[in-house]
Amino acid sequence: MRKPPFTYSTELKIALMRKGYSSLIDWCRKRGFSYKLAQAVVTHRIPAKSGKALKIKEALIKEFGEEVLSPTGREA
Repeated sequence: MRKPPFTYSTELKIALMRKGYSSLIDWCRKRGFSYKLAQAVVTHRIPAKSGKALKIKEALIKEFGEEVLSPTGREA
C-alpha cells in the first residue's frame, strides 16, 4: 500500500507564506537544514530532543511560534 503524501499543519503553511517562503523546502534551503529531517520533526515522526532535529524545532518555534508544530496536519 502506498504511503500518504507528506502533510503539515495549515498554521505552518500560512506562517511560511506570510514570511515570504513558498514552502517548507524553501525555508529549509534558506536556513541550511535538511528537508527530510524537518519533515520528520514537523510530523512528529521523530522526537526533537537533541542535535539537528532540536535545532530545526527551535528555529521553527522562534520564527513561527509554537502553534505551527501542532499535530493537526500529522500523517495518518
